[in-house]
Amino acid sequence: MVTWGERRGNAHRSDPTRSPGRHRVLVVEDDQALRDSLVDWLDVRGIEARGVQHGQAAFQVLRDGSPACAVLLDLDMPVMNGWTFMDIQREDARLAAIPVFVLTGMPDPEREARLMRAVAGLSKARPAGEQLLRLLAQHCLHH
Repeated sequence: MVTWGERRGNAHRSDPTRSPGRHRVLVVEDDQALRDSLVDWLDVRGIEARGVQHGQAAFQVLRDGSPACAVLLDLDMPVMNGWTFMDIQREDARLAAIPVFVLTGMPDPEREARLMRAVAGLSKARPAGEQLLRLLAQHCLHH
């Protein structure tokens, strides 16, 4: 599993002199290419990101004390899907306040986000870069 700020391939690690208030986003996506692309895209923009392949792995990361100020969550994944992740997250007092942005290939991502009581829905089919950056600035919990 890749740790915060570590990139695959070039073993880049986060600069420990960077601001401790830097955003940390947990990307939960089973498609490895998309997950890696999102993690790298966020990192290039100064946002630490860590990727995992399903909801169960996300809980392991979050419950092991790795801070995240937001979760970018796919819905359709093996082992534990996004809907189950959200149900369990809401019941865990330590994790319930972390904002979740739904990432989906479904036709209406905002509808899916409303149904799940997530902060926002983002489409896999349309680049959501600027929208994601605005959402993080508005909703990300600072650690």
